[in-house]
Amino acid sequence: MEIKTVFIFNESYYINAMKKNIFLYGLLLLCVFSCEKEMQKNKENSVIDTLLNHKAISIDTFSVFPPEIDGCACYFSNNNKEFENDKYIYADDYISKAFISINGVLIQFILSKTDTLSDDHYIKTYSNKMGEIILDVKQVGQIDETWQKAGIITIRLKGSEEIVKNIYGECGC
Repeated sequence: MEIKTVFIFNESYYINAMKKNIFLYGLLLLCVFSCEKEMQKNKENSVIDTLLNHKAISIDTFSVFPPEIDGCACYFSNNNKEFENDKYIYADDYISKAFISINGVLIQFILSKTDTLSDDHYIKTYSNKMGEIILDVKQVGQIDETWQKAGIITIRLKGSEEIVKNIYGECGC
């Protein structure tokens, strides 16, 4: 006596199982990325809290822009020589985010106010829970689609003395 085994292929069962697996994998990825973003925000808050506890602060140079700056930007150095050597103390995304390096940590500030004094002179204020930075710059030249600027950056952080520096840089795309 011969026994035959017959498999019945139920296509809808497999399609539903695949949909369920895709949904579960998607949900898992969403959880992983959400947790990673929250951990990064907690790390940034911890760094800010640590910096606020230091009385002495230094504004350091950096050469690599943060990933949030992609495309049009403004970036400034202490002077023309540092600018030519790609050593910056300030960078912004031309819209709402600015970055400075405080005690070796690149910190983000958000635009809170803009005053346009003339076509070639503006004052922008950025802030976060550490304090604020004020950028007061004038256009001093133009090459192609970049505008060279010079001015003053004022850094006011809670628990620290105000820092005022001359800056040189450019804005463009």
